Amino acid sequence: MKASFFKSIRAWLLFLALLSMLPPMGIYIYSAWNSLDHDLEESQNDLRRVLQGFAFEHESGVTATRQFLITLSRLPDVQNLNTLATDKILRDLLKRNPLYANIFILDAEGMFISSAEPFTPVSLKKRKYFHDVLKAMDFSAGEYAVGVALKRPVFHFAYPISDGRGRFKGVVAVAVDLSRSGQRLSMAKLPEGSSFSLTDHRGVALYRYPDGEQYIGKADDPERMKNMSAQSEEGIFAALGLDRTRRYYAYKRFRLTETSPVYLYMRVGIPEEKVLANAKRTLTISAVLFGLALFISLFSSWLIAKSVIVKKLRRLVETANRLGQGDLAMRTGLLHGKDDLGELAQSFDAMAGRLEAKEREERRSREAAERLAEEMSVIAEIGRLIGSTLVIEEVYDRFAAEARKLIPFDRLNVNLTDYQENAVTIAYVSGTEIPHRRAGDSFSLAGSVNETFQHRRTGLIIDPEEARAVSERNVHLFSSVRAGMRSLMSVPLISKDEVIGVLHFRSKEANSYTEADLRLAERIGSQIAGAIANARLFADLRKTEKSLRESEREIRLLIDNAPDAVFIQVGGCFTYLNQKAVQFFGAKSAEDLLGRPIIDRYHPDDRETLRERLRLLNEERKPVPTMEQKYLKLDGSVIDVEVSAVPITFENSDASLSFVRDITDRKRMEEEIREMSFRDQLTELYNRRGFITLAEQQLRAANRAQRSMLLTFIDCDGLKWINDTFGHEEGDRALIDTAHVLRQTFREADIVARLGGDEFAVLSIDAAEDRHPEELLKRLAQNIHAFNATDARRYRLSMSWGTVVYDPHAPLSLDELMSAADELMYAQKKEKSARKM
Repeated sequence: MKASFFKSIRAWLLFLALLSMLPPMGIYIYSAWNSLDHDLEESQNDLRRVLQGFAFEHESGVTATRQFLITLSRLPDVQNLNTLATDKILRDLLKRNPLYANIFILDAEGMFISSAEPFTPVSLKKRKYFHDVLKAMDFSAGEYAVGVALKRPVFHFAYPISDGRGRFKGVVAVAVDLSRSGQRLSMAKLPEGSSFSLTDHRGVALYRYPDGEQYIGKADDPERMKNMSAQSEEGIFAALGLDRTRRYYAYKRFRLTETSPVYLYMRVGIPEEKVLANAKRTLTISAVLFGLALFISLFSSWLIAKSVIVKKLRRLVETANRLGQGDLAMRTGLLHGKDDLGELAQSFDAMAGRLEAKEREERRSREAAERLAEEMSVIAEIGRLIGSTLVIEEVYDRFAAEARKLIPFDRLNVNLTDYQENAVTIAYVSGTEIPHRRAGDSFSLAGSVNETFQHRRTGLIIDPEEARAVSERNVHLFSSVRAGMRSLMSVPLISKDEVIGVLHFRSKEANSYTEADLRLAERIGSQIAGAIANARLFADLRKTEKSLRESEREIRLLIDNAPDAVFIQVGGCFTYLNQKAVQFFGAKSAEDLLGRPIIDRYHPDDRETLRERLRLLNEERKPVPTMEQKYLKLDGSVIDVEVSAVPITFENSDASLSFVRDITDRKRMEEEIREMSFRDQLTELYNRRGFITLAEQQLRAANRAQRSMLLTFIDCDGLKWINDTFGHEEGDRALIDTAHVLRQTFREADIVARLGGDEFAVLSIDAAEDRHPEELLKRLAQNIHAFNATDARRYRLSMSWGTVVYDPHAPLSLDELMSAADELMYAQKKEKSARKM
């Protein structure tokens, strides 16, 4: 009788529910105590994060101020102490930088000589920041002081002014009104009754929230200053506030360098009652939930039928197995009722739906990224093709072949508009031949698509239903429709805000083109238009050079109207630049560049290439092919460009004409796409592709430098069990935590990657020479233990690993290294399993 009773699931549920009543009070007390400790720790962590946010904002401002003062100190007028000029400069800079209350300059004797605000000359050589600058000749911070020009409390930062020989000439400084800066700190982040204060190195209050006005300039509480001075650089302590409210305080000391003295203390305080409020609320909720769970467990044990439970459990197990095998379309098929199993079935189905949606979204993202990469590659290739020659007819066929990779067509043609002759000329045709519409044919502009684009700057798509009706109104489209073209797409070729022609795509398939295709066609069209304009410019320049050598005005006019940056060099120096070239190099006028060597505007890495190109242009009088290079603007910033050049005669001298196009944005997008393809989306580590690519590079470098490296294979133990027990979201979190521990263990220069599934790999650069592999793996084990000790999880994070040393004197391939590390890792995993048994 007893045995048959316990065969019932309902009986077991009742028995377990009754059994759970025995230790509830002990569990509840333990949980309450643990919750209190946990909530207190979480509140302190929240307090640290708030302080870190304020500290980051302050340090960012100090960094920006340091860079601002360095830049200001290098201005010629500042170095020459030209007060008439610097007064105007400082006033203008103060308007643009509301963070500062004043910007001023002291001479070498500490005299106040220039300021953004009105002032009376006075000596400030006794100020702390002036002494610190003289002592260190570097960026320095001040202390609480009343500004000479502002007549209110401020805090100073200063930087030395030196001439070209490094001789000290004075100090440029800013005055920061910390009451204004403090007000910008988001106090809404803090609970009611919180406090925030800034104190200088002497303990004098610079800013305090709330009731700041009555404390600014006064000494801070000695006990709190003792806590902030005696302990570590940052920390937390509890103390009574000025309002006799007990608070937890998080503080941080700020230094300009690691070895310099403290110049500022920052402190954030939260009332103790606010810190413990969450713990009290948690205890109340826990008690209610405990009683509710106990009641439900007893009551449901008598109401749930055995057959219903077993049936649903088996269905849930089957669904879980199918999901584990990768069948994301699998669902439980159970009713999503209000009972526990119904809710579990709903959770299973919802989880499966999310996994399926996530897989679908990832697939769409991969496809979109691949499509974008293909588009960028093709557009870049088209740009390279049309930029490689100034005779556009030479590359039309290759251009059409590249365009077909992105936009399908049965016929592509480029029609150019001749407004003087009121005619349209077919410059190029690829694909289906149409009578009287071949390359070289001309027809009237009137009634043509080119005429439509005289006043239209965007492309158009004509669908099958409209094609015949439109062709009846536009006689020139009738031949395309009669030839079987059912989808028509046209985009204008625009140069200098003038439509110089139309790029046509024609397809025999209905609905072949979308708005995305239209936008892509417009991008391609803009490149073709620029190439045609440059080709025309080149042809016109050749004609002008041949027929009117004595008239440089014609060449200058053509250059000034060019769509790209154009300049002429004679003897390796700038001789003439159009306005776009002046803007391109960041100059105020052409005079800033005329007569200067071109090589100064080339990146140092490209200067040898420039010398060879100048030799071909100046000595052999040969055109040079289009190349991608790096230029330097006058301010030193680097830009990526495409450059083509041809030899010409200018002002009776051998010269060269260069066309320059800014491709900085394109290069940045290409790098972003390359980086995306190397990263694992979940952990943000390198993926297998990125790891293999970078590791191969490091192996080649290690062979050349004869240095050793470490390759470590790591496996996240029990990932399948975590997925099966707690769900794939928890499994993803375990992978993210594993990546976090690996980042803590290995250096930033090391290549850390997730190869797939639960496998990771790390290539440690120079690690084998710096320390033994055993020390590195000991640190990994310690970090795993520390993570498990601080993170409350329903499971413990565990890893198995295998490490091999790469010896350049007995080199192995990357595949051989990975295989060896993989074998060692699995040997460790088997050893762990054997110990458990």
